[in-house]
Amino acid sequence: MDQEQTYEPPLEVKRLKKQLREAKHDRAERERIKNALITIYVRFGESYKMNDQPNDKLAEVFLKKALALKPVHGIANYRLAHLLFKKEDYATAIYHFQIALDHGRLNETQQMITNMFMTTAGIYIAKQASKQYSSMELDLDVDYELEKIEHFRKQLEVPTETMLKRIYYRKVTPDGSKLISEETYEETFDGAVEDTNQVLLVRNEDGYAIRYGCETVSLETTAFHFLYYVMIASDYVTNDQLIRKLNQYELEQDYKPNTVRRTFSRMQSRIPFWDQVVETETIDRKTGRKRKRGITYCILCRASDVLPDEMM
Repeated sequence: MDQEQTYEPPLEVKRLKKQLREAKHDRAERERIKNALITIYVRFGESYKMNDQPNDKLAEVFLKKALALKPVHGIANYRLAHLLFKKEDYATAIYHFQIALDHGRLNETQQMITNMFMTTAGIYIAKQASKQYSSMELDLDVDYELEKIEHFRKQLEVPTETMLKRIYYRKVTPDGSKLISEETYEETFDGAVEDTNQVLLVRNEDGYAIRYGCETVSLETTAFHFLYYVMIASDYVTNDQLIRKLNQYELEQDYKPNTVRRTFSRMQSRIPFWDQVVETETIDRKTGRKRKRGITYCILCRASDVLPDEMM
């Protein structure tokens, strides 16, 4: 059997499944256990979707496991819909996006993104139908009811190629989050050369990166998450605080203080402008980090990306 179909997160899922079997007569307890399993499956699904070597197949498997327990789970439907859109399964993506809208606790940005992707998916479906329609129109051997066809042709309009090729991104700053076009994304990225007060954290098809001035340094997933929390924080973030956040988010990992120290040490040696943007302080014998005074941040990512503190 295929590995994607058989793999389970270790220990915690096995323990919860055992508890679920044992609680067959306790409805409230079964519901609690199911919710715990769903949370794990959704987080694993997102982890496989966003790590350094994304595995969309495995992400889809875990999201479907969550939906097997609760078909109307909003976030699971939302994440699965994005994967299906990427696979060009537009009709099924729309189905799951709609469930996410109807039953999910989506924030305003996620609601806008959902409607945007549903619209785009509908446009792609229309385009595919239009191609089929055009090929049928050339078949002169078929006796169509031309008057009826002409009546509907006047009422319908197929979207343009420009609409179909549009790519959506998101920009997050201290002022909030907003959707932007590809052109604005590129202008913001290129404009960083002129802005010596802003750090860009970037997530795109090529992976993760940090940009300051004219210098851009690629990042691993974990390093991006570390810097994300440091950049958005208004006060020093200690290693212990990062460990708590990351162990909750990246369920495959079990971060230790040495891991955090090594990761920051590597970043400090690899990022030439580190000391210009990050301030380090010892607080009660614990190392804390935050943005330097006068430095602001901007996160650029795809509209469908979920940032670390947006996880459920």
